[in-house]
Amino acid sequence: MGAPIFAEVSFVIVAFVYLFLSFVRDQKRIAQLLSYITLGILVSLFLYFIGDLERFIGNIGGFFNVTKLVMSSKLLILFVSIVLLSLVGGTFFWKDYLFARAEFFVIFLFMLAGSFLMIEAFDFLSLYLAMELQALSLYVLLAFKKDDPAAIEAAVKYFVLSSVASGVFLYGVSFIYGVVGDTNFLLVYEALNSILSVEGSEKTIIYIGMALVLSGLVFKISLVPFHMWPPDIYQGAPIWVVTLLATVSKIVGVTVIINLLTGPFKALSDQWELFFLVLGLLSIAIGSLSALAQNNLLRFLGFSTIAHMGFISLSMAGGDYMGLEKAYVYLIIYVVMILGFFSLLMEGKYRLKYIGKKLENLDDFAGFSKIAPGMSFMLALFLFSLAGIPPLAGFFAKLYVVIVLVRENLTVYAVLALLFSILGAFYYLRLIKFMYFDEPKDKNFTCLEFDFKTFIFFRVPSLLCMLFIIFYAIWPNRLINFVTFIFE
Repeated sequence: MGAPIFAEVSFVIVAFVYLFLSFVRDQKRIAQLLSYITLGILVSLFLYFIGDLERFIGNIGGFFNVTKLVMSSKLLILFVSIVLLSLVGGTFFWKDYLFARAEFFVIFLFMLAGSFLMIEAFDFLSLYLAMELQALSLYVLLAFKKDDPAAIEAAVKYFVLSSVASGVFLYGVSFIYGVVGDTNFLLVYEALNSILSVEGSEKTIIYIGMALVLSGLVFKISLVPFHMWPPDIYQGAPIWVVTLLATVSKIVGVTVIINLLTGPFKALSDQWELFFLVLGLLSIAIGSLSALAQNNLLRFLGFSTIAHMGFISLSMAGGDYMGLEKAYVYLIIYVVMILGFFSLLMEGKYRLKYIGKKLENLDDFAGFSKIAPGMSFMLALFLFSLAGIPPLAGFFAKLYVVIVLVRENLTVYAVLALLFSILGAFYYLRLIKFMYFDEPKDKNFTCLEFDFKTFIFFRVPSLLCMLFIIFYAIWPNRLINFVTFIFE
């Protein structure tokens, strides 16, 4: 059996080694070297883990528990992190040295360690400590562009809202501990089973505690009512950090919630089903309607994220393992779609910035298909998939959620979700309309020329994601069977 927390220990050790390199004067050269070393470490871990997930399963002192679901989420986080480091290499190529410091890689590795520890936490205390490690790292990354007031504002907003969410989470844990007398997931599950079998006021306290704990965690996936941070943070933060928040943060949040629903809160399924049903539908409605009024691209993507997380919430409201499995399938598809889209967006921003143009608002994409036809085609595919247009992967993700809801006799919720989804498709199609049916603002435009290094750093990751969403329709059962396997 492999060491269950081998990766986390490795991240922390390497981060401390990197810390000493922050004193080296030539930080640009050191950062490029560290990007290659870190990329090599992540690729090695990915290949090491993917061989046999089950050999890493184990419990560590009752505080951490590694399961097949945890290992699957680790692989997904590693894949996203490999792509993110490729994008960092692309920023160096375009002479953007924002992350050209050893401290960046130190914080990034601590963030990864915190994320891994969160998803394998088996105790509310270890979960909270890991959550704070990840959150503190994200605060620093958001404020990394310290001379940009918008980035600092985004970091402060995230800090304040995240602190409130952490407080709500701890308050809920205190309710549960007050009744159960322990914070270990297994002991809490056993205690709740016995408490719920008899009448008493303790039931109400448990329900309140569960609601508060889950409320603190839904902040991570930006469900209503903790939904207002993505648009503001996405607009102000560096786009690389936005990509991190849109992917890794969501993987961690959904995995932790699934661990709680199948662990300590399993006996409270009747209560949390209603919780996620209401929040999911509200998130889809508010996210879809709010996105319609946006002109800023990143704010539009922020509200889009809220709507997609609403679909995951509705699937979790299915109440059984089928609902949770389909929620996890939706998560994987969403992460691949949004990662590919942001990779292209970063490429477009750097290439147009080089010729004095911006890609900030939707109308900045006017005539983009004439300037960058290949990139526009790929962006359109990702947008169609995000909108749920068949036969792309995004369509199947939403179809699975609808099937779960109909199977649970929640047809009204399924219909409402579909209606809001159709309404929400408009804002994706509007961006495609700008790219293909409007004329460029600059009449003297020139087509972007092929650049090999840009292709390697930005286009290859987005091509991999694009191939996934296109060919998913041919082999959908492969992902379904894999997710069923990890939930066994």
